[in-house]
Order: sequence, then C-alpha cells, then structure tokens
Amino acid sequence: MDGCCIGGVLIPVQLTVQSLNPTETRILHPSDRRKTLDELGIDTSARVIIHFQNHPCTWNNRLTSSDSSPDQTFTCCNEGSAANNEENERILPGAVIAENPDHVRFLYTLADIGYAYGNNYLRKSATDVLNQMPPDTMSVTMLKEMVESGRLYDLLPSESSNHILHLLRILHSLLLPCNGHFMTEATEFQILFLTSPSCLAVFSFLGDPQILCRWDEYACTAIIWWLANIAKFVLFVAARLK
Repeated sequence: MDGCCIGGVLIPVQLTVQSLNPTETRILHPSDRRKTLDELGIDTSARVIIHFQNHPCTWNNRLTSSDSSPDQTFTCCNEGSAANNEENERILPGAVIAENPDHVRFLYTLADIGYAYGNNYLRKSATDVLNQMPPDTMSVTMLKEMVESGRLYDLLPSESSNHILHLLRILHSLLLPCNGHFMTEATEFQILFLTSPSCLAVFSFLGDPQILCRWDEYACTAIIWWLANIAKFVLFVAARLK
C-alpha cells in the first residue's frame, strides 16, 4: 500500500503477509485491494506485518484457544527512545481509527447491523475493536457539546444501542482516566460535566423504567453497568465536596 494519513501526515505503509499453509511471505500492493482473502493467501493462520516507515509491527489473528476464538494482538517489533514510543503510539491501529470519524462510525454501524440481523459474532467483533481504542475525536467532541448545551438527556432516546454504549464508555474514560490516580487537579471535562445539569442525566436514565425494554438483554445490561459506574463517580465527588 502507498500509505495512510495520520494527523494530517502521510505515513508510508507496507503490508506483508506470512502464510503458514503454504509457507510463503509476500508483500501486498495497491493492486491487491480488490482481491479476496483467499486470493491473497490470508487465513486464520496468517500473520500480517504492518511496516510504518522504520517501525515494523505484527498483527496476529490466529486461532489458539480451545474455543477457537481468535488471538488478536498487535506488536511493535522494535523499541526506541521516548519520542519513538510516542510516534509508535500514534500509529497503532486504535489511534489511527480514533482519529477518523468515518472509521468509528463504520464500526458502531457494523455492530448495529449485527444486532439487527442477530449476528452476535459481527456485533461482538465490531464492539471489541471499539473497546480497544482510545477516546476518539468525534465522540469526545460530541459529548462536550451535549454536556455544554444540556442535551445529554437526549442521548438514550436518539442514538442506537451500540453508539450509546460507545459514548458511555468514552464518557466514563473522560471522567475516570486511566492515569487518574496520578492527577492532583480535575480535568477541564470533569469540571465541565460536574458543574452542569448534565451530570443529573445519568440518574434520570437509571430511574427510567423504559431502559430495561428499549434493547436486548446484552445492551440493557451493559448500558446500566456504565451508567451505574458513572453515577457512582458523581456521588463520590458530591460526597467529598459536601
């Protein structure tokens, strides 16, 4: 492939497929994009090596567990300085997807299609990718606008279950970031959320009996789980500030 755009910069990309049956290694070219996986020799035992400039990375998608679920891992093959590590993080698949709204929209739409047609594997696969991504730009911007305008109350009735799940996960990560235990001051979004009426929307959602019958059991359970954790954080902050 020629490359991909990351943060407005075109990064040269080279894709190489290592197949075990038969044993061979071949580079994918732009002309291969219309070929099927079978024509490219890609199956469950294949390894796809993604080479960003001088940073080779390996994507494994092998069936290794007893239940035949794929073991999907992404590994950078070289280690460098802190600057190189930051660059490596920027070109990880999740970071690349998170910067492109169309990619994010495609994933939760794919999950919606799986839900609509009863294909749980498709739905779970798309959701798993979304769950492994850092907060994406589109969702963060959308949540900030909804909180600022007081429209967070409209979240549940207006969006699909998979989009709601994704937005609630992003909201939770913004309120409780993974490095939160190192922080001594509240973030801009935490202050914005906790000082707006939108923080009360979480409790109105939990108090709505319709939340148990809007979607299927999986979606209802997951949405309530995220809402309960966000509500717990809001109550904890309120108790500390009282």
